[in-house]
Amino acid sequence: MPAGESNDSLRLRGEASAHTQRVRAGDLTALLRTGYHRTMEYVQASLEQLGFDDIRPAHMVIFQHLGPEGARIGELAERAKLTNQSVGYLVDYLEEHGYVERRPDPKNRRATLVCFTERGWDEADACSQILDRLDEELTNRLGAQRLEELQALLVEVADALKAGTTGS
Repeated sequence: MPAGESNDSLRLRGEASAHTQRVRAGDLTALLRTGYHRTMEYVQASLEQLGFDDIRPAHMVIFQHLGPEGARIGELAERAKLTNQSVGYLVDYLEEHGYVERRPDPKNRRATLVCFTERGWDEADACSQILDRLDEELTNRLGAQRLEELQALLVEVADALKAGTTGS
């Protein structure tokens, strides 16, 4: 039993925690998770229509954290909050499929940078266009003001979650 925890605080098998009950009831956390997954499904389906049918949501973490100068595996892992091994696996796949390449780091001969290839830049551009189209679609459905309010609320939620994990 963890320090500071009494037998009274342990739940019986099958007894749902308050958090589980909120998730089952469709609280904001579940809605955010569902929204994220639906967004990723939308992006992936759109990418497939554009010929990028070998990209999966797991690969997006590399694209999201890879800048114009490239990045080392360790940097990508730190930014993505993944292990070096996991990032290496994703990068291997993307390299095999022509989205990234490994190059010597000009600042450190012993290090290697992961950099976009032209196909990788094309995929990143396609993602940007898909997300722009999604913004337009949401603006048409919700209206600009409601979408801005939603985005502001999501920023507040993200900030609150970040503050909760950093103890600030």
